[in-house]
Amino acid sequence: MSKIVMHLFVILAGLLPLAASLPAVAKPVSPLDIFYTVRPEDLVGPPGTLIRAAPMQIGSIYRAKAWRILYVSQNLKGEKIGVSGMAMVSTFPNNGVPRPVVAWAHATTGVARKCAPSLRSDPLAIPGAKDMIVKGYTLVATDYPGLGAAGQVPYLIGTGEAQAVLDSVKAIRFLPEAEASNRYVLWGHSQGGHAALFAAVLASSHAADLALLGVAAAAPATSLGALLDDDINTIAGRILAAMTLLSWSRSFGFPLDGLLNDNTLKIVQHIDKHCVDDLGGKLAALSAEQDLGSKFLNYDPGSRQPWRGLLASNTPVGSGIGAPILIAQGGQDSLVQPRVTADFVRALCRSGKSVSYLTMPQVDHGMIADKSAGAVVSWMESRFKGAHPTGNCGK
Repeated sequence: MSKIVMHLFVILAGLLPLAASLPAVAKPVSPLDIFYTVRPEDLVGPPGTLIRAAPMQIGSIYRAKAWRILYVSQNLKGEKIGVSGMAMVSTFPNNGVPRPVVAWAHATTGVARKCAPSLRSDPLAIPGAKDMIVKGYTLVATDYPGLGAAGQVPYLIGTGEAQAVLDSVKAIRFLPEAEASNRYVLWGHSQGGHAALFAAVLASSHAADLALLGVAAAAPATSLGALLDDDINTIAGRILAAMTLLSWSRSFGFPLDGLLNDNTLKIVQHIDKHCVDDLGGKLAALSAEQDLGSKFLNYDPGSRQPWRGLLASNTPVGSGIGAPILIAQGGQDSLVQPRVTADFVRALCRSGKSVSYLTMPQVDHGMIADKSAGAVVSWMESRFKGAHPTGNCGK
């Protein structure tokens, strides 16, 4: 632990001049800040090793402390990389008992390095966080590779997202203040639901020393081919398709020539300049997308390789999940269509999984994680208390 403490002092010393120069109103920290810079010597430990941590100021959540974290993970080639994120720890008494851990996987923010949640002015907007803190939990939230720390962004690439989520749970066990147990649940929304489901599949092999007790996902991206077909005629759908294809092209080395024409290719390559989790960034991305047009794809990616194979391999298969599952879906969701999620839940039920399916008829995609958070936290508490899960398959 002495190495981590030493790193912390170094980082704090480096951040003091920056902190002194910041205005009173919090603004996004530069992604080129020294904290997020990964050096070769930082990657000496195995995936899940904490590289460094620095305290964060949070004013919106009572009785909690927070840290930015940087930890070792790996890319799609198996090479070690640095990934950033956040940890938030309850200060309610725990009588010396290790705290249960919730690993949050965030929804789409963009595919640019500056879009990392840990860089935002309100970085800890995790649905249900206040209730989790009251219950004494420790929360950890990865940024995903390439957001915050430099690197390729595995947007809707199941393995890349999942490894980062699981390694974040490992990493906070190196942070003494986290008081983290090896017992954890996964919680994600939209892209993060996709990440959480893939993490649940990989948990037994990638994090065998940890005990996964459940996975909760709000409006998860499941059947990617179906979602692409459903959303391609909407502005939001075309933005997400562009992000996905750009990320897959960069991550796997497949050119976009042919799938896109020259004009739309140039526009898609600029999508990564925009973040979509704030109003200004969202409007800028929407403005840029207008020039894509409704027919910006020359053909259906699901009809040809390599895109057909990538759509299939990055669609989560719930049969590999060994823990109880909760799925929440809004009936007014126009991005993740309710019928796609219902099909996924039916497949889970057919495979004999313990599934709790929560539908909220009047809720849209953006609000489903917040609106379902109360029920999700209660479900988590039951998992941590060892209660037998009571799913509603067949009801």
